[in-house]
Amino acid sequence: MKYIFLILIFLFPETIFAQKQNIKSLSIHEIDSIFKVKFKILAQQSKHKEDSLQRELLVYKTKESYYNTLLGFQSGVAFTVIGSILTLLGIFSWIFTNNSVKKNQKLFDKKLKEIEQINIELEYELVEHASLLYISGTVSLRQEKDFSIKFDFMLSAILFKFKALKMTRNTDYNILISLTRELNALFGKINSSQEPTLKDRMSKQKDFFLTKINKILNIENNDIKTIISEMRLKMITYYKTIETTQNNA
Repeated sequence: MKYIFLILIFLFPETIFAQKQNIKSLSIHEIDSIFKVKFKILAQQSKHKEDSLQRELLVYKTKESYYNTLLGFQSGVAFTVIGSILTLLGIFSWIFTNNSVKKNQKLFDKKLKEIEQINIELEYELVEHASLLYISGTVSLRQEKDFSIKFDFMLSAILFKFKALKMTRNTDYNILISLTRELNALFGKINSSQEPTLKDRMSKQKDFFLTKINKILNIENNDIKTIISEMRLKMITYYKTIETTQNNA
């Protein structure tokens, strides 16, 4: 009650001052009634202000909730947009990288095929030249004692020529057949020769010559197989004769 009285003094100083002179002449009951009326008026005004403040607070909270919702929505939209942009950038980057890799892979494969083709062509040229070189080498070997070397050159020329034809998938074996006939004719001269040096060289290279003969037998051509098979039998007989002569010596 003491505090309410002080408030009334500040709120209604003139009224209190005006009635100050007469307050002594009023009874306690009358003074109490006056205070009740004033308090009721003050309570109504306070209630009005409180309701006003409650309404303002409600408006403020509504606005705050709206702004928070709007901010959350905008943040979600922003994150969604940024995420979508980053995803698109990632997709574009992957597509670009993938296309670059595929493009480089195709270029690499193309260059690799070109290199392989060049290597095949170079190998073919080397094989073909080796065959021609061995054939040319037989021309100068005319002495009987050198027939073993000439025989070796003819064997090598046939094998290299066959490899060259195989690399180009050429099935025209006429050159090989001619070379095989020349080889057979050369062995006929070797077989009838009595040159000691020639026999000694042929004997030392027995396994080497027979290995090459067996390789030529693998060539799929009936003419070549027939010629080489007959010559191989003659060679085996020839070596047996040499061995018998050496054992009896």
